[in-house]
Amino acid sequence: MFDSRNARNIRLKPETIMLNGVKVTGDRIFSKAENGHLTYNIPMLLEVYPADNAYEALTRIPGVIDTGESLTFCGQSVTLIINGKATTLSADKVVERLKSMPAAMLAKAEVMPSAPAKCHVRGMAINIVTKDFTGSNQLSGQLMGGWQQNKYGTGYAGGSFIYNHDKLSMDLSYTYTNGSSYGQVEHEANHPLGDKRIAYEDKTRNCSDGIDHEYRIGMDYAISENHRLGLAYTGQWNSTRSTNTTTGTAQSTQHSREHQLCGSVRSATWRFVHQLSGASYAKP
Repeated sequence: MFDSRNARNIRLKPETIMLNGVKVTGDRIFSKAENGHLTYNIPMLLEVYPADNAYEALTRIPGVIDTGESLTFCGQSVTLIINGKATTLSADKVVERLKSMPAAMLAKAEVMPSAPAKCHVRGMAINIVTKDFTGSNQLSGQLMGGWQQNKYGTGYAGGSFIYNHDKLSMDLSYTYTNGSSYGQVEHEANHPLGDKRIAYEDKTRNCSDGIDHEYRIGMDYAISENHRLGLAYTGQWNSTRSTNTTTGTAQSTQHSREHQLCGSVRSATWRFVHQLSGASYAKP
C-alpha cells in the first residue's frame, strides 16, 4: 500500500539507447481503380512475371487471356489502344507493333470496361501507356532472337531502339524471320458406283519456306506541354515458296511462289493532338 505522506522527490536520469537500425517495409499496389477503369503498374508486375515484349506483358495481367488470335479480358474481347490514340492500323498490325515493342517501355495498362469517346472505339478496351522520356537524352535498345523446331526449323532475329533528345523521340524496330514448314494430309474412301465400290486413297504433302521482314519507324515531337506532332510508318515484306505433292489414286504436283509488300500512306499516321481541360481533339 502506497502512502503519499511518505513520498519524496523522485528524479529520473536521462539514458540514451542506441538501436542497431530500424527497417520499415511496405507493399506497393500494382493495380487500382481509377476513373472507372482498372490501372495496372506494368513495371511492378514484370518484377514478378517477366516478359520480353509489350504484348506478352499484357498477358501477365490477371484476367487477360491470349486466344492465339487476340486478347480477351474475363472472357470478353478487347480493343488494344496505344497511349489513348486512335490508329489507322488494323487489329493484327497493332498486335505486331506490341510484339516488337520492349516490355520495358510500358508504364501502365488501363483496362476500360467502356472506352471513353476520345479513344474512338466501342466496348471494352485496354489502353497501353508507354513511358514518357520527353526532356531526356538517351539511347536504349533491345535485341531478340529465337528458334522453333518442328519437322523443320524456323528462326527469327530483330531489334528495337529508342532515341530521345530533349523534345524529340524516335523509335525503330525490325524483325527478320526465315524458316520452313511441313504439313501432311491423308484421305481414304470407298465410293459407291452402281453396284460396285471404288476404293480411293491419297496423301498430300506440303512443304513451304520463306522469309519475312517487319519494320517500323516512328517520330514524336513535343511542341509544348499539350501539343505533339507524331509520325509513324510500319511495313512488311515477305517471300514464300510452297510445293504440294499428292500421291496415291490421284497424283499431282503444284508449285507456287508469292511475294507481298505491305506499307503505304494508310499505314502511317500524322496526328496533331491538343488537350485542354481533360478533352482530346485530333486531326488526321
